[in-house]
Amino acid sequence: MAQINDGIDRLHQIVHVVESAVTQGFTEQQWLGTIQYLEEKHYGYFRNESSPTGEEWAPLSEVTIKRKGHNRRLYETGDLIDSVMDSSAEHAIRNTDSFTLEFGTNRPWAAIHQEGSADGRIPQREFLGLDDQSLEEVQEIMADALEHMIEEMLAF
Repeated sequence: MAQINDGIDRLHQIVHVVESAVTQGFTEQQWLGTIQYLEEKHYGYFRNESSPTGEEWAPLSEVTIKRKGHNRRLYETGDLIDSVMDSSAEHAIRNTDSFTLEFGTNRPWAAIHQEGSADGRIPQREFLGLDDQSLEEVQEIMADALEHMIEEMLAF
């Protein structure tokens, strides 16, 4: 009977630890794996010049190509791509709290490229976001972080 009571006590302890881990949320360090994954994904969008769902970005107009001197889309100074692929970049947004991760850029022209202009002069070139498969991968990264946190709490 003592073994059963010990087992029940241990089960109660595990449930309490899991509850504590879930209610305390993630630290900034624990968000790091998700942030690195997002940076890699977004670098890929720029490299492939495509949206998170794989749709190729609209080509540049001849006037824009002439002005820029190249046909690379969403690239002028490098600020935009740097801000989504490098957490330390000047314009990167990486804000975390226990239950929230804000990922993006503070470049003022980013929204017009993400959505396109209302008058249609600037086409949509979506560069932020996740497709369903990538979202599942983020969920797996977060589940692994939670599992690791629980294992550490149980290792006392």
